[in-house]
Amino acid sequence: MPQGTPYHAFIPPYPIRVDDFTDPSSSTYTFSGRQKTASLYLLTHTHTDHLMGLSARSFGQTIVCSHDAKEMLLRHEVYAERALRDAELRAENVRTFAHLKVEPQRMEDGSVDYTGSRDLLRPTYTHIPTKFVLNDDEEVTITLLDANHCPGAVMFLVEGSKGSVLHTGDLRVEPWFLESLKHNPFIQRYIRDSRSSSSTNVLPTLDAIHLDTACLLNDYEVPPKADAAVALTSLMALYPQSTRFFLNVWTWGYEDIYKEVARKFDTKIHVDRYKHSVYAHISGDPFLQSIITKDESSTRFHACERFERCEHVRVNGRESHTPSGHHVVYVNPVNMDIQTWQRYLEETREQLQKGKEVNVLKLKDYAA
Repeated sequence: MPQGTPYHAFIPPYPIRVDDFTDPSSSTYTFSGRQKTASLYLLTHTHTDHLMGLSARSFGQTIVCSHDAKEMLLRHEVYAERALRDAELRAENVRTFAHLKVEPQRMEDGSVDYTGSRDLLRPTYTHIPTKFVLNDDEEVTITLLDANHCPGAVMFLVEGSKGSVLHTGDLRVEPWFLESLKHNPFIQRYIRDSRSSSSTNVLPTLDAIHLDTACLLNDYEVPPKADAAVALTSLMALYPQSTRFFLNVWTWGYEDIYKEVARKFDTKIHVDRYKHSVYAHISGDPFLQSIITKDESSTRFHACERFERCEHVRVNGRESHTPSGHHVVYVNPVNMDIQTWQRYLEETREQLQKGKEVNVLKLKDYAA
């Protein structure tokens, strides 16, 4: 969902702002003829384009998010700082959003000094309706729902005396996901039978849905994430068992690739220090945590820093072999429609079966 849309990131009729944390004093919206600033902020997930303004030390408002989003946010490191830390040119990790949670200081005499301490992130579990008080003692109930986008990503169902609003954030509506929404106890009451002719209005209605329409106007079909992952690993299985693979998945949301590789080859995936520190501290995906490793020598499959790969998949320039002679295949997400994807799979499979060397495998990009 593009930053700031709709309604400058507000969700009328409530003074709540989503995924936009720019200067609160200049970020206003008119409700019922009155100009208001945000009383509460919501964070759907931690992709960079949804964090605008959050790095400002002056930001001091409460933010509602999932528990995993909080962990990911507080552990966030930009690449430049990660590189300095990994090269031991930094004594400690420099975390972008550390100012959002400042711990109190324990003094030498054992007392605790709370001066300057704060925790702006209010994590909430999915499927647990939680009440929040806005300005003028106005109260809303907010329920977090999984968004099928990346770790920690959620939708927000906001309910109050002025109506009910669903804000999807970024989501991927695959068939199984849509079916699960139909059975979600917090959404079911808003779903009506289109064939019903009743007008008694016993069932409530959603007054608005703020929907991620980034791909709505695309005129091509997109395969489910699981299908794309299975197709990719079927190609990987055609390579000799000595082949090493570098998974160029540089952002959150490609975790299903790790899982399918782990299933197909009964292996772990090597990830860099930063990814490991994040994945190891999220609570919503125990399977993911069980298949990642920092031991680069224990696996052929690597998802380490793409600009600073480990020596097991590091090559010179555009070379396809390491200095020690190991073949490294680069797995790269690209945009293509499902017809082009199917042709690519068939052509690449044929090349590999004929013994041709293929140094790059394309992955149908599904993280958006």
